[in-house]
Amino acid sequence: MAGNRSARHTRRLQATKDVFFDLTSADVGGNVGAFGGGDIDDDDEDAWVDCFLPWDFDDLVEAKVVMIPNITATPMTLRIITNYASAGVGYTDGGETLDKSVNTVANRITELDIADCLDTKSLAPHDYIGVRVGRIGGQNTDALILGVRIRYNVPITSHAP
Repeated sequence: MAGNRSARHTRRLQATKDVFFDLTSADVGGNVGAFGGGDIDDDDEDAWVDCFLPWDFDDLVEAKVVMIPNITATPMTLRIITNYASAGVGYTDGGETLDKSVNTVANRITELDIADCLDTKSLAPHDYIGVRVGRIGGQNTDALILGVRIRYNVPITSHAP
């Protein structure tokens, strides 16, 4: 009994990809071992990371600031400011400002979840994202900001067997 190939259903599958965006700029640069980044250890110091969502971006799974803390803190508090838009749109059309806390251990690579600093439903392929990571005046933040890691789903269309 031969199957009717034209009657096959098409289903949508997804794969996951990761991209890492290096530090773009910082008030103060620094390094720890072989890692370089933005050193935020004084009041109102900031580090910036610029990101670009690839053509195959479907939806956001994770967005993380990657850093190496210089101190153990429970918690370490950072201010995260984001702006995002596509080409031809004002950069202020999308963005958030949130104070985020994470428990840190000195010299351990740490990821801080910033997905809630992005409107994940409005993000699309070819969008630009700016991330500003800063020490809030009077806080205990002391870290080397390496960049931002984004994990996203990629649609895969295949024919059902």
